[in-house]
Amino acid sequence: SPFDAGTAYMTYDGYKWSDWAPHIYRTTDYGRSWTPLVNGIRAGDQARVVRADPARKGLLFAGTETGAYLSVDDGAHWESLQANLPPVPVTDLAVRHGDLIASTEGRAFWILDDVSPLEQGAEKVAAGETKLFAPRDAFLTEWGGARGGAVGANPPSGAIIYYHLAKGTDSTAVKLEILDAANSVIRTLQSKPKPGETAIPGTPGLQRASWDLRTDALKAPKGLSFFGSTSGYLVAPGRYTVRLVVAGKSYTAPFTVKQDPRVTLTDAQVAEEQRVMRTIHGRVAAIFRDAKRLDDVRDQVKAIVAHAADLPKSDSVSAAGKQLAARLDSMSVLLVQPKHTNGQDIINFPNGVVDQWAYLAGQVDGSYMPVTTGVTKRLADLESQWSAVQARIDSLLGPQVAGFNALLGGRAGVIVPDRNSTSARTSY
Repeated sequence: SPFDAGTAYMTYDGYKWSDWAPHIYRTTDYGRSWTPLVNGIRAGDQARVVRADPARKGLLFAGTETGAYLSVDDGAHWESLQANLPPVPVTDLAVRHGDLIASTEGRAFWILDDVSPLEQGAEKVAAGETKLFAPRDAFLTEWGGARGGAVGANPPSGAIIYYHLAKGTDSTAVKLEILDAANSVIRTLQSKPKPGETAIPGTPGLQRASWDLRTDALKAPKGLSFFGSTSGYLVAPGRYTVRLVVAGKSYTAPFTVKQDPRVTLTDAQVAEEQRVMRTIHGRVAAIFRDAKRLDDVRDQVKAIVAHAADLPKSDSVSAAGKQLAARLDSMSVLLVQPKHTNGQDIINFPNGVVDQWAYLAGQVDGSYMPVTTGVTKRLADLESQWSAVQARIDSLLGPQVAGFNALLGGRAGVIVPDRNSTSARTSY
């Protein structure tokens, strides 16, 4: 026992003497006396191994001739832990890094990923109770998929989050929020997500969701392909909080994101990587917002031109409106190429400005190395180039739109979105 020096558990197998019964015993007095613990194990199912969980006192796992068992009351009662494990001799068990690992005869190794809900008393949660379990530590690495024809599956990369939803829970109104050390929400996962996002389970009972350790994705135009990723970027190692929101109530639990132990970045290098990624993502988000604003204003101008015959100075309004719409459209295409709908369109249509930033993000995010001098210089080049582009946007959405509105004589106008809420000049 990892909790009591005088307590130990033992199994023995008497099949060589025609004894087919399971034998599991516990001593609490350094071996002076032993108590049998086989209630719930099928008769004739010889016991091969018993192990005590290192995190929860009284949580035991047993391997027998035909499978695996679980006890939450120090062996007083056992129940099957078979799930999809085939009926096979379990020759040994080990609890390692929060996983239950089983060796078998003829059916390979099996791993029950993340037994933390059992360690936190999942069996005690009532059907009408909502509970968030504390996630175990997560590592900044990708576990990858099966290779070479293997049928096994690795656990999801990132943080695994278990929660129990009460009976009667609205399955479309469940939300998980990830908060950083400053209590800012950096990622939101929902049971009824926005298009393109992955849903988390929202039905009553014990559920599992995973967070890939990335911030919220950028709000990119739908249906377009970019020469770089628009997903969120990997967070830094540190302390985080998961918040489960159900029916107006919140449940929180802290957890730690750890660096891949094979990576040797210093704290300063990690901080610099995060600064660069925040800068790039902030700029990409602003470019997407400006492209949308340009498109919105262009559509308004085109609508006015379509009805120019009903306005005074119709010829002047029509000519000026067409010219302004063309400039707005050209600037929007410069920012985001609308003809990139797949990975091959880059051959025929030039990248938008946003692709340059997104590509640079891909060279930094998840590289597991310090930010290079080349990245720093390229970022400075892009910032310098953006200043000229920003001046052109400001001219279009400022004086040029104002001039067109003045030409309309106040009878109709172009409503420009509030720059205070969508400006590309936001500080990062």
